[in-house]
Amino acid sequence: MPQLLPEKPAGGGIPGGLGVGCAAIFAAFVLALVLSGVSNNFLVLNIPSVLALVLGVILMFQDRWRRFGAGILIMVCIFWIVVVGPCTALVSGSVG
Repeated sequence: MPQLLPEKPAGGGIPGGLGVGCAAIFAAFVLALVLSGVSNNFLVLNIPSVLALVLGVILMFQDRWRRFGAGILIMVCIFWIVVVGPCTALVSGSVG
């Protein structure tokens, strides 16, 4: 018998993705603090958040995980706007 109802989204949908995205960003922040003694390179410090971005984009291509991936992408974008942008401006000295 064919399934009439669509499959329930995996991972808790957008709220689950927001939670995982928040945890990934927190882990990225802790890892950046650990790596700051090793390297002051902007790209090295943002590798964890870039990996979270890549994971979110990959999940967007699968129907069942699309909402979960959207939650991760929302959290990564919020992090970049609120934290990475101002911190980069302050560190580079471009704030006036």
